[in-house]
Amino acid sequence: MATSYASFAQVAKRATRRIGWFEPGTPDSFPSRRKAFHEVMRHAGFVEGKNLLVDYRYGRGRLEQFPSIAAQLVGLKPECLVAIGVDV
Repeated sequence: MATSYASFAQVAKRATRRIGWFEPGTPDSFPSRRKAFHEVMRHAGFVEGKNLLVDYRYGRGRLEQFPSIAAQLVGLKPECLVAIGVDV
């Protein structure tokens, strides 16, 4: 049974995308950053809870925990990681 390109494209278009988000602060540190990210994603056709899953992780300023938090996110196998930098 052959699958047409159109039916494949419809399935791919509906697929949920997974992104890992890692920030050194807390969820309340820079809410405008997340808002801007979601606006850009929405413009690209991705809406969290609809066709976008974002795994949020926050370092809460504990530099020693950053490697394990990053490893945890990588283990979730996201298609993309968003990592916010920190000055040390």
